[in-house]
Amino acid sequence: MTLQPEPRPQQAAETPDVSTPSVRSVSKKSLFWVAAFVFILIVGAVTFSTAGAGAAAARLGGTSPNPNGAKAVVEVLRDHGVTVHLADSLAEARAAASDTTTVFLYDGQSLLSDEQLAEVGTLGGRLVVAAPDFDTLQQLAPQLAMAGAITDSGTVVPGCTLPFASRVEAITGEGQSYRIIDDSASGVTGCFPAKDNTYSLVQVATGAHTTTVIGTTAVFSNETIVGAGNAALALNLLGESDSLVWYLPTLADLPAGEPTLAELSPDWLPAVTGLLALVVLGAAIWRGRRFGPLVVERLPVVVPASETMEGRARLYQRATARSHAIDQVRIGTIGRLATELGLSHLSGVDEVVSAVAARIGAPVHEVQHTLVTWVPATDGELIVLSDALLDLEKRVAETGPGRRSSPGHPSVTIDQPRQARAHGTEQGE
Repeated sequence: MTLQPEPRPQQAAETPDVSTPSVRSVSKKSLFWVAAFVFILIVGAVTFSTAGAGAAAARLGGTSPNPNGAKAVVEVLRDHGVTVHLADSLAEARAAASDTTTVFLYDGQSLLSDEQLAEVGTLGGRLVVAAPDFDTLQQLAPQLAMAGAITDSGTVVPGCTLPFASRVEAITGEGQSYRIIDDSASGVTGCFPAKDNTYSLVQVATGAHTTTVIGTTAVFSNETIVGAGNAALALNLLGESDSLVWYLPTLADLPAGEPTLAELSPDWLPAVTGLLALVVLGAAIWRGRRFGPLVVERLPVVVPASETMEGRARLYQRATARSHAIDQVRIGTIGRLATELGLSHLSGVDEVVSAVAARIGAPVHEVQHTLVTWVPATDGELIVLSDALLDLEKRVAETGPGRRSSPGHPSVTIDQPRQARAHGTEQGE
């Protein structure tokens, strides 16, 4: 009767305790980041819209207290009995203007068309144009031409006999200068000369209507109105009439026939934009989620370290990689020697060699030869060198601090050919 070996009971594989995060737990962890992302979007949108609107309205705005605004001169004119009408469109300026009204125009964004500029030139009895562009200058004062910017930070004196300028000592010199095209033309007077027959302010009189072109906004802005005689010029120039229309063109002056950005956009753009925002938000939550704790996964097969070492050794032997194999042995030996000698793991090889030589009382070049320079040419020399490294490591361990190796101890360096023959037949040849 043949006895069959009794089957060994199979042990159930231990299953690691893995807890899969639920949707509720993930949503709780992501709630803060979602709220923070939405808050940042809201703050950015509000800041962008507020800053954009503020920047557009700040430049010489009659109610703007910003440095680029002009609330100061408007309030002072009102205190002196001048009725100031703030107009944001041509229709408002047309309704407030009369034959005895002074109209102040600053079209910093060049919103008015040629037809609108021509109509502005007929409003009121006096027109004051601040820092006009080329098209505005051609429509309102064709007798003038731009002569370049004035970068002088000093002051300029009136140099003319106009009533509002004769009472001003000087104004700041920065701004645009203008040249009178026809010097013989009557009714054209230049003030505040810059250089080469150019002027910072020119008045063109046509019958009962006058157009005054001034190339700087520093005369009217809150930040620079107190400099030199800027305030005096602004008040005398704008306060000649009892009524003043402060006209700053806005988007309301754009022709009605031109479509707006909202009208040019397709109908599906808002829906696609919202969907895209949701996709970006979902991707941020998906890719930005925090993973749970690491879980140790048991390998189906446990490979002993000795088998791994032997497998690598066979690969080195098959490839005749003696240098690579001995380098791995040397790296481990040098690391253990550094630890034994109390050196840092960042210490260099030369430092370890010097410390070993000092510990065992051997010449530095012999230790250097064993740990670094000896290159085995055969498998036999490889084994001899491996034994020498092991012997060196033992001597360092046996020789404590303050002790030297005995004179009778064999040297670290080994005579390669003789020791290889003593070890046995050379291998690998």
